[in-house]
Amino acid sequence: IIFESTDLICTAKSDSSVIFSTSGAYYPTRKLFVGHGGKVNWRRAGHDESYARAELGSYSIDVSGSDFTADSAVFHCPSVFKEPLYGRYSDKILANVTEENASYPRFYSYSLDCEIRDLVPGIDFSGGFSIQGVKVIGYGTYEHPAIIAIRRDGKLFFRYSSQSFA
Repeated sequence: IIFESTDLICTAKSDSSVIFSTSGAYYPTRKLFVGHGGKVNWRRAGHDESYARAELGSYSIDVSGSDFTADSAVFHCPSVFKEPLYGRYSDKILANVTEENASYPRFYSYSLDCEIRDLVPGIDFSGGFSIQGVKVIGYGTYEHPAIIAIRRDGKLFFRYSSQSFA
């Protein structure tokens, strides 16, 4: 079954997920939706679209489950990044989710070189960027850690490195 343009909605108990303006094909005997494009947001985690949203590339959803991943997503968070980030989007429907405890949807940047100057005054961040429901997490690897640099009087005072910062 071909869908030229539709909103794809998944609901369970008190949680729901929506892919707006997507297209694709549903294969009923395989319980599989293969989609392309669409827009998602973090509204169910308490963030409006002006804070965080993403555009999806190609994805597939096993409709007998409650989760999916889109390996090609463009993430927009204009209050933090001037340019969009490219990465992986994932979503999962869970029971008893509220805005305060939402752990989905999630986005992980491909780049480990995202920079946020003055995250708070005098503190800079460099590393991978992830948003997991209500949590914003900076991440890195053992070989390429995330870094938080603290400046005092305009000069580097202290530098922390870790595989993640929440």
